[in-house]
Amino acid sequence: RDDITSLCYTLVYLHRGDLPWMQVTGTSKEAVRSQILEMKQTVTTDDLCNGHASLAACFEHAQGLAFDERPSYEFLRASLASGEHFDQLEEEADEAQASLALRESCGITRQKRIV
Repeated sequence: RDDITSLCYTLVYLHRGDLPWMQVTGTSKEAVRSQILEMKQTVTTDDLCNGHASLAACFEHAQGLAFDERPSYEFLRASLASGEHFDQLEEEADEAQASLALRESCGITRQKRIV
């Protein structure tokens, strides 16, 4: 269950570009963790998934499982393989590729990100 939930958060991050609690700050690590936990418990699946029905269905499936219950991988595969999800990802990849080509044609090179 926890693995599926983590996967769903990763997919939501890839879809949205962020998660609602990514900018949380606090006076201590415990305060930040507490705020993040509260946000995770109160955010609705629809708000989190931005209306992405396939992601929302996967989240709801994971949240409905008992801790030691085996997920329905068939259901998860079918939900994520829906045309809506992959069509949108393909469009976003095409936009990113076009943006990269435009920057390269203008002589703008990729800068390394320093973390």
